[in-house]
Amino acid sequence: MRFPPLVWQNALLTLFISLFLAGVLGFVAFLPASASVAILFGIVAMGIFFDMIGVAVAAADEAPFHAMASDRIAGSREAVWLIRRADRVANVCNDVVGDVCNTVTGAVTAGLALVLAAKYRIDHGFVSILAIAFVAALNVGGKAMGKTYALDRPQDVLLAVGRLLSRLGWPRLGRRSRPRQGRR
Repeated sequence: MRFPPLVWQNALLTLFISLFLAGVLGFVAFLPASASVAILFGIVAMGIFFDMIGVAVAAADEAPFHAMASDRIAGSREAVWLIRRADRVANVCNDVVGDVCNTVTGAVTAGLALVLAAKYRIDHGFVSILAIAFVAALNVGGKAMGKTYALDRPQDVLLAVGRLLSRLGWPRLGRRSRPRQGRR
């Protein structure tokens, strides 16, 4: 059985994102509890944000962004670029980044529960159950709210993402430097 290139690209992307976030996880045990909690919330927020992008790109209509692009509104061309690749963008945002963030938050939560249980001499099982339940509720509730917003206002979400991409200069969208023509 032969897999399309997108499967391998997503697998490699997942590997590299997981390695990066697992590296962050390695430092959590050495940080103060407040910093570990901040990192945990940051990873949860990243998962929610990317989930919103994946839903918005699947729900958005391309036409309003063409009108915005003709008015030269920043980010509109990038939003069209995202919509035209909706299947790939949604897959990467929802499945790759979203799933990796969920997995890593589970691992960070387990590590944080160990640290907190040892620091405050509380039963590890009790702390783990409470921490995992809280983070799971935060993930599920946050993603539900994010998806609802993305379905109600996909243009707003994609325009914000498009503006961010525009500021970062990615994707290039035909902004290649052209050789100058000499005077005739």
